[in-house]
Amino acid sequence: MDYFKKIHILKSISWRILGSIITFIIAWFSSGELKIGLSISVFDFIFKLILYYGHERLWHKVTNK
Repeated sequence: MDYFKKIHILKSISWRILGSIITFIIAWFSSGELKIGLSISVFDFIFKLILYYGHERLWHKVTNK
């Protein structure tokens, strides 16, 4: 795996952790249920992590021609 792929993976994970914590807090307070907050944030983490990684790879490809 090349250097940029590793960086994009690490950047994607760290960004999603922060985003999912925020999503968890909002979902928990909105629903009043800890379990609902956790389930929404887990789904959010996985789905958006995949999308962000794809975005990073595409951006890298477009900007490094």
